[in-house]
Amino acid sequence: MARRNLFDKWTTDEGLTRIKGWARDGLTMIEIARNIGISKQTLYTWEKKSPDLLDALNTGRDYADRKVEESLFKSAIGYEYVDEQLSDEGVPIPVKKYAKPNTT
Repeated sequence: MARRNLFDKWTTDEGLTRIKGWARDGLTMIEIARNIGISKQTLYTWEKKSPDLLDALNTGRDYADRKVEESLFKSAIGYEYVDEQLSDEGVPIPVKKYAKPNTT
């Protein structure tokens, strides 16, 4: 009975939002299951029982994957960024810099 209550708690809008956030932050299924207080296998079982839970996990993971892809692409082609240097008076001055492409 306790497991069913746990399932009901985590498949509410609030629970699904937290799970989606963990997936978006890049947590593994083991880490998400641990946060919920269940085993990884139980989480996979819940995924099959709840389309909303599956959607929350996939949506969160998709976001995390896109952010990683964007970062890798940016690193591979090089990019400009603004750094700060201190003037002789100690005042921060914005300085435009360029990060060379890194394909390794």
